[in-house]
Amino acid sequence: MPTLYLSPHPDNFQNQRVLIAARYAPTLPEVVELPEQGLPLQPPAASCPLPKLPALESRPGVWVSGPAAVAHLLCPERLRGQGPAGGALVQQWLRTYLVAEAVTLADVTVACALLLPYKYVLDPPSRAPYPNVTRWFLTCVNQPQFQAVLGPVKLCEQARGGDAPKPKTQDVTGPMPDAYSPQYVEAAWYPWWESQGFFKPEYGRQRVSEPNPKGLFMMCIPPPNVTGSLHLGHALTNAIQDALTRW
Repeated sequence: MPTLYLSPHPDNFQNQRVLIAARYAPTLPEVVELPEQGLPLQPPAASCPLPKLPALESRPGVWVSGPAAVAHLLCPERLRGQGPAGGALVQQWLRTYLVAEAVTLADVTVACALLLPYKYVLDPPSRAPYPNVTRWFLTCVNQPQFQAVLGPVKLCEQARGGDAPKPKTQDVTGPMPDAYSPQYVEAAWYPWWESQGFFKPEYGRQRVSEPNPKGLFMMCIPPPNVTGSLHLGHALTNAIQDALTRW
């Protein structure tokens, strides 16, 4: 039986993506949770990359690592697209738009990426302009394969931090800068962030050594991209991280 190695974090959308894809297959792999530091196992052959989580050992000594590769291997053929052309479309739009008339890996990937924003950030006013996106999201997460991994998904009713006083509206009547300007964009927000104590590590307590009554919130920022080039993945993950951090 194949063995699937995952990180121990229940809200890791890469884990969820792989587990949901596996639910569409006739049989499930054995699942083992491991620390993020890596696999305490012998590395695969030199022709294979060193495993990273999630990783799948399809048979002894044969490894596939990374969420896209593992999900592709675990899911049945129908989720990969019909024929070479359909498969190419799924791969082409995996990070952008949904394809086909049934669930594909594109749906699994994007729905998992949107799970936390829909649960904690996107309240009804935020969702109102995007009814079709919400309808698609609910269609996905209410399928039995999604439910088996995610459980019931309740949409956000009030964004966290929604009771805090809002900053004053920025005057944007003048011409906008030709290039991105953090000073221009954050002019109305920065004083509010400071007034709320968002930059103080002792937020919610008197000193850092005291337990925080509001609990801990940690977010890992990925390392710089090895190619040095920005791509759509940066926009996706950075937007999610930014929304969760600020709101």
